[in-house]
Amino acid sequence: MKDSVGGILLVTASLASGLIKGGMRGSYSGRQNSSMRNANLEGDVGDRVAQMFVEVELGELTRRTNVSVGLDPRWDTTFNMVLHENTGVVKFNLYEWVSNNVKHDYITSCDIKVLK
Repeated sequence: MKDSVGGILLVTASLASGLIKGGMRGSYSGRQNSSMRNANLEGDVGDRVAQMFVEVELGELTRRTNVSVGLDPRWDTTFNMVLHENTGVVKFNLYEWVSNNVKHDYITSCDIKVLK
């Protein structure tokens, strides 16, 4: 059975600020990740630069921003997402893009409840 459409929701992934190296292994936000050693405030991670992107989820729909460089990434990307009656949460997942890898490094997430 298909859910009825409740409308179109404009969702913007704007920016993240103040991402810092933390924890014992040089990970962001206390997360354990040995590939993140030696990150500095400019976003250099060892011999590479931190590259971040956001996945926005609403129900079964997922959209992804382009990659933004550094520890203060900015995307300013807006998505039109279909809001179904039973959909109640927009989830923003922040990842570090890892070249030549199918999986990327999860950093953090934020859930926003959509009210009728």
